[in-house]
Amino acid sequence: MIKNIKALCMSLSMFLAIPMPWRVWDEQARQLMILYLFVVGAVIGALEYLIVYLIGITGIPKLIGAAILCVYPFIVTGFIHLDGFMDSMDAILSRRPYEERLRILKDPHVGSFAVIAAIILFVFSFASCAEILSKDFDARLFLFVPVLSRECSAFAVTALKSVSHSQYSGEFKKKINKWHIFIIIAEFVLTLALGYFVCGLKGFIMLVCCPVSYAVFLFRGYRSFKGVSGDVSGYALTMAEACTLVVMALF
Repeated sequence: MIKNIKALCMSLSMFLAIPMPWRVWDEQARQLMILYLFVVGAVIGALEYLIVYLIGITGIPKLIGAAILCVYPFIVTGFIHLDGFMDSMDAILSRRPYEERLRILKDPHVGSFAVIAAIILFVFSFASCAEILSKDFDARLFLFVPVLSRECSAFAVTALKSVSHSQYSGEFKKKINKWHIFIIIAEFVLTLALGYFVCGLKGFIMLVCCPVSYAVFLFRGYRSFKGVSGDVSGYALTMAEACTLVVMALF
């Protein structure tokens, strides 16, 4: 039980920029940390729902509200997933040989492809948020999207082959067993079921766009790097949430 509590605190402190009153790190609990990514997503989703509600009742101009809603997911996570997105886009769009792509992925410097990709990401995210706020929209969808995207990430880094330099390779992977993967799948199924119950069929169809988009972009990253890393997972997560925003705005 203590190890699980530590894993929960580790997950919250690592993947959120919100200050944690109890910061702890136990290497023996690191493999359990991934099981609590859904809690991280639930915190992000709850705050996002609150932001949409406050924008609605305070009369904030829609474009200002859209800007807040657009940048919020990146700020609350300390830009950790955006960093992975930019690193991955730099490497993927370089179209270099495999070894060179891996070198670019690990390079801390920002390349032009990363900047261009980030600009396109923010343009579409902002436009989608503006369209969403201009409609009579079911904000409860925001409760589920961050949870689903992080459950997809949890599955990717535990069940799939890791890039050699990834923090999710080596000893981490050795400590992962079939029960970890089973729990993550169960979390995912329960989240989708709850999303259907709360948001109805139309909302459920929009929520399904999140794991489908994640799978598409994860496949692209996996094929480019012959494995999964934190950066590749962050890239797929960022793209999945952006694509889901666009779908929500359209339908």
